[in-house]
Amino acid sequence: MSGIKPEDDYCHGDYPRDITDIWKENWYFNFIDLENGAWGYNHFSLRRDIQRGIFRAMHVVDDIPLIYENEIDIDERFEKVSDGSLSFEVLEPLKRHRVVFNGPKHTLELIYEARFGIIDFHEGEDRRDSGQKILDIEHYEQAMNVSGTVTIEGKTRSISCFGQRDHSWGFRNEDLIQGWNWIAIQCPERTISFVIAKITEDFSGSRGHISDGSGSTKILDSQKISTNRDENSLPTGSTYKLECADGGTWTVSSKMFSRISLPMKEKKGGVVHENFSHFSVEESGEKGVGIDEYMEKADLD
Repeated sequence: MSGIKPEDDYCHGDYPRDITDIWKENWYFNFIDLENGAWGYNHFSLRRDIQRGIFRAMHVVDDIPLIYENEIDIDERFEKVSDGSLSFEVLEPLKRHRVVFNGPKHTLELIYEARFGIIDFHEGEDRRDSGQKILDIEHYEQAMNVSGTVTIEGKTRSISCFGQRDHSWGFRNEDLIQGWNWIAIQCPERTISFVIAKITEDFSGSRGHISDGSGSTKILDSQKISTNRDENSLPTGSTYKLECADGGTWTVSSKMFSRISLPMKEKKGGVVHENFSHFSVEESGEKGVGIDEYMEKADLD
């Protein structure tokens, strides 16, 4: 049974004090509205070990990237997740959220409403005595229905689409993580979400779920079969093989239509490619859109 509680949607003020290891709390909200020509993600990160807040609004409107990044000082009393330009709030725990951005070139206001229930990526695990500080987090995700508006150059367009949100907190030293793939696919009847991570040279792992209106099925194993790359060796799509707890096997393939690449100063020599992608499911013929994310080291062969 999941240990996630409604109060976990908010800031966690019970983080460990007087720590030297990296401890952070992250929230992420994406949206992809191809019909209205707008997609992107909003990311909020609280580094409690150094008391810094990092805010990112990464949007694309009519194929034009609109990039916002900001850092602010925070303290133990910091609870309202906002830097004055980018914010999110919990309207109803585990069900409804609002993201607002007032930037120099455009504004955005989106309401995220639960499409399916939350997915606890560590359900049933007891890691209280792990002592592991590279990646020791609580982590859950949720498929969402997204509605709202984006305004640019005085013109407002409506947004109505699917999206995914993600919330994690704990020890997370991305300098030491070798790389990962994170995939969140929105199909008309279901959401497929999984992560494949290479934590160290000696340890890799994967987690995920397939969710629909009747519940969710755990993905027991995920493997990346192949990756296509462009002339600059940047990833443009991959094929993944999934094995599920109900005995089912799924083969999903991605093809990028837009990318935001972000060198991460907290990931030494690393870069995150956020590929907004079309997806296909071989076994069912389903089509979808979503995120095919790659964190790779800059010296990738």
